[in-house]
Amino acid sequence: MFFTWMGQLGAWLAFIVGLMRMGMAFYVISIDEKEAAAFYTARYFGTKTVGQVIDQSFVVITLAVAMGILAEISRNVRRRAERRE
Repeated sequence: MFFTWMGQLGAWLAFIVGLMRMGMAFYVISIDEKEAAAFYTARYFGTKTVGQVIDQSFVVITLAVAMGILAEISRNVRRRAERRE
């Protein structure tokens, strides 16, 4: 039960962080000044382009969803096993 709970917590945290990074990346894209956008990208994301940040965020969100699905499967298997006992 502990690992199921930790999996759900980790999935939610990764999902929220991925969404925040993606939102920040789209905000940086909307900046009109190219120099300022490049400065913010390098300073806050540590990458050269905003496209890399969006790609990384998409991967984090996808993995968070997969971890959440696995945690749900674990929870349902445990409940079914408890009902049989």
